[in-house]
Amino acid sequence: MESVNSAVVGTGDGQEPKVRHSIDMKIDVDSTVCDGRDSFQPDQAPSDDEKIMEVQTDVLTNALEEEKYDLDSSYDEDRTDSEFSMEEEEYHSDVFLDEDEDQDPPEPGMTPRMALKGDMEVQSDRQVSDMEQAEGQLCGADEETSGGLCMVLSLGSYHIRHVPGKQEYLDTCKQLGVVPVWSFVRMMRVYRLRIRHRSLGPLGTRAICVPVALSPYITALDLEDNGMGAEGAWHVTELLKSNQLITTVNLSYNNLGPEGALAVAEMLVENKVITSIDLSGNHFGESEGVHFAMVLKENTTLQELILKENEFRENGARLIGKGLVLNITLRRLNLSWNHIRNKGALAICTAMKKNMGLRDLDVSWNGFSDAGTIAMAATLKVNVTLTDLDLTNNRIGPTGVRAIANALLVNQALTTLRMGKNNVPYEEGTILLKAIKKNKNSAMSELDLMLA
Repeated sequence: MESVNSAVVGTGDGQEPKVRHSIDMKIDVDSTVCDGRDSFQPDQAPSDDEKIMEVQTDVLTNALEEEKYDLDSSYDEDRTDSEFSMEEEEYHSDVFLDEDEDQDPPEPGMTPRMALKGDMEVQSDRQVSDMEQAEGQLCGADEETSGGLCMVLSLGSYHIRHVPGKQEYLDTCKQLGVVPVWSFVRMMRVYRLRIRHRSLGPLGTRAICVPVALSPYITALDLEDNGMGAEGAWHVTELLKSNQLITTVNLSYNNLGPEGALAVAEMLVENKVITSIDLSGNHFGESEGVHFAMVLKENTTLQELILKENEFRENGARLIGKGLVLNITLRRLNLSWNHIRNKGALAICTAMKKNMGLRDLDVSWNGFSDAGTIAMAATLKVNVTLTDLDLTNNRIGPTGVRAIANALLVNQALTTLRMGKNNVPYEEGTILLKAIKKNKNSAMSELDLMLA
């Protein structure tokens, strides 16, 4: 038996640090325009064509050095998923230098963008139109996302090459009257597509689904907190019914409601590829429990189901429990923050006596109380597959703690038990440790009794 961290092993949410969603393409005036010299003019005045080529080459060189990426990086199959995450803002779209002989070089002391905006009249009508359209489209995007990219588009020297679905996305945005998310346009070659907190709404979500359906790269789709509602959920689920690449989906905090729950459930019954889905904070109520009971009964590929911060309460938990009895493939279930008490808690515990597939169960921040905890203790005596159990903040008192201690005398599967933020006096905490020590076949390696 491994040694037990006696009092508390603190656990955190493990969230990744947030990264600003912007392209940090900084162009230094001195290094870009004047190359460290006091004057832009060389000893021998170059021709206009040579000036243009020098400025454009310097701009591209400095931009690429700042970005630190290789032109062929989007085709590197050896990269890990994390390198392609949208949160890290890796720039995988190919860019190339567009030599435009109509452009004049910037005046000394001016950035390339200032020069182009000031000398707009020397460019062709097509260029002016393209630049105005690009900047106009960016005006609707949030400042974090569009700030760096606005410089790239207004320079007129950088263009994103054609990628599958790019033009279809722009056409759909124009048709629906929504502003394109340009950070998405340049990330169409990533494996993990993350677009969070962009207020896409139903129409913006519909537009996003068009290129995602055409992408041969995307295997993880994260659309957290975009206000898509039930209508947006319908568009996403229609996409996922036929998609054979995407295995991880995050639709959390999108106000999907009852209709969205039904759309997602019907998709999960039909989809045979998705292994993980996060549906947290979508206002699912007691009646929506029947939809996820159906998913647990019918789906044989889903391994992780996150339903935290909804409102399943007693009846919803009871329905989900019925589905758990028949499921053998789900490995992780998160039902935290769902107002599960009394009969709902008993239903989940009873189901876990028969379920032989689940490894990780999170029912923290509910109201199991002593009665529900006693039922969970009875489950731990017979369940041989559950390894991680979270009972944090469940109104558990000394009676419930003693019941868990008795279960730990015989349980040989559990490795992590979290019971922090409950009424666990010192004496009862000691009883838990003694029970683990007494069980020679115990697998326990982490016990969390943190009070705050």
